[in-house]
Amino acid sequence: MEQKKWYTSKTLWANTVATIAIVLQGTTGKELLPVEFQGVLLGVVNMALRLITKSEVVW
Repeated sequence: MEQKKWYTSKTLWANTVATIAIVLQGTTGKELLPVEFQGVLLGVVNMALRLITKSEVVW
């Protein structure tokens, strides 16, 4: 199986951005989108990225 460096993982970066957004929302008290929609959106993004993932991540 083909391998890639961790920093080239789209899934890792999508989840990093989502985590930062959640932390910022928690510290500022301002929601970008309703929490339920954010959860569904993140799930859909992760499923889509999983479908296109071809390489194993190497740490």
